[in-house]
Amino acid sequence: MATFHPVSGSSTELATVTTERWYMAPGVRRIEIRQNGVVGTLFLPPGPGPVPAILDLWGMGGGLVEYRSALFASKGYASLSLAYLGHKDLPAPQNRINVGDSYFKTAFHLLQDHPHVCADRVGIIGLSFGVYLTLRLATQSDVNPSCLICINGPVGSTVRLSDAEGRSEQFERDHSVGRSSRIPRCCSGRRLEEDPGIPGN
Repeated sequence: MATFHPVSGSSTELATVTTERWYMAPGVRRIEIRQNGVVGTLFLPPGPGPVPAILDLWGMGGGLVEYRSALFASKGYASLSLAYLGHKDLPAPQNRINVGDSYFKTAFHLLQDHPHVCADRVGIIGLSFGVYLTLRLATQSDVNPSCLICINGPVGSTVRLSDAEGRSEQFERDHSVGRSSRIPRCCSGRRLEEDPGIPGN
């Protein structure tokens, strides 16, 4: 917190505070998953279970993002954070989705069949492109999630799928996975940065 002095143009610091956020509560177990081709990290809350569970799907940034699953487990949910793009333990090359529908179904069933999990209370959460995958997975005949949580997702996929399994063509990218997919496109399909009608271009 600070005060501003309009005459001198300077400010004086009145107080500071440092906060820390704990993503993983005491007693939460973190288990690396490399099973049946599935690459992810499972977080289990303390206690005997069974507990409800969440399959955690992130977006095109790639890799394996764990903190949201750790937070779920800290609140009493089992959660499997799933890698599907840009991870060293997935099939190469890392700049394309080389896993298909069967990969996501296997991950869902792996979580559902875990002895610590209540099998009829397994949901899926997706962010960005993970929303597309969440909705795609929920339409599979042998997948019956108890809930879907969709955050800031597309209404469809702009990534060309090269086969019925859902594998993708190679992404346009620079040196970072998913970089070009984060650039918004206008109605014409051009990137906003390329559209002369957008102010500032």
